Amino acid sequence: MTRVNRVLSLLGALARVLVLIPIVSYNLPADADPPPAVFKDSVGNVYVHSGVKAGDRLAVEFIGQPFKKRLRAGACGQITFGPSATMTSIGNSVTINGATIDLTNIAAASPVPKCTNGTFSPATTSNFETSKGRVTLIGYTAGQSYSVLFNDVANHFNTTVNGCAFAVMKSTANRPLTAQIKINGTAYNVSSLTTAEPPLCRKNSATVSLYTPSSW
Repeated sequence: MTRVNRVLSLLGALARVLVLIPIVSYNLPADADPPPAVFKDSVGNVYVHSGVKAGDRLAVEFIGQPFKKRLRAGACGQITFGPSATMTSIGNSVTINGATIDLTNIAAASPVPKCTNGTFSPATTSNFETSKGRVTLIGYTAGQSYSVLFNDVANHFNTTVNGCAFAVMKSTANRPLTAQIKINGTAYNVSSLTTAEPPLCRKNSATVSLYTPSSW
């Protein structure tokens, strides 16, 4: 067999082998594109994946859902609360043990009663407020924890952007997602948000891996 014939024979064999090798292709949809910065998944969880970085703190409000906080009654059977950095307003009323208390009718005390060894001094039988807006409600069991519902304050919390640079606000039994939410002061109607497949974040030892859907 001549050298030319041997080369042709080898090329023919190689061609037959190549026919047997499958070619795998990953085709994205023609309109594949990441969803907007804020979107929801098919079960209603809300995601923020753009304009944030890992470790950022997001201030979230579930509008229309009252804020609930557990407070322990002091030694005089008092529950005390007031505005703070995380709750700038206490609203006009609270509900404790099913009873709603109008905070607008509580008088300012002067001097402010102090609780010492389970007794107020000066003595008081009425709820009172300080000049700084802190309210004290009396008549509860000392040391017992109570669920206080702030009826005019939206349920609010902070969430941290994960290591893959996105955050998720999940709807839970204790904190169901409302029709409108605020994220860092911007309001969103959940029903109007784009529905898209969510990303996944997997942590392995000291590293994290981001997995985005092929539809992105």
